[in-house]
Amino acid sequence: MSAVFAEKIVGRYIKWDGDTWQVLATGAMRDDSLYLHLSSRTRYTPQRNGRNPIQIGDYVPVALIKETLERQGAAQGSPSRPDNLSIGSAPDRGGKHEY
Repeated sequence: MSAVFAEKIVGRYIKWDGDTWQVLATGAMRDDSLYLHLSSRTRYTPQRNGRNPIQIGDYVPVALIKETLERQGAAQGSPSRPDNLSIGSAPDRGGKHEY
C-alpha cells in the first residue's frame, strides 16, 4: 500500500466497531490491515475544558478503507462529512493542556 493511499483516508469518516470515527492518522500495515488513529464522532468524555471525543487506535481491514474511499468519492480530493453527523469544533485550550 502506498503512502498516498494511506493519506487519502486521513480526515475521512469510517464506520468501525459499531461507531462512526474520523481518521486522524495512519500507521503500519499488518495482515491486510492498516493501523488507524480514530476519533469518535458520537461518544465524548466530559472534562473541565469541554467535551473531548473518545479516541482509539486499531487495525482496520484495507478492503473496508477502500470501500469507504469509493463511497465518499476519494477522487474529489477533499474529505466529505456524512449528512447525518453533527460535528462541533474542538475546544480552544489556548495552547495549554491540563491533565
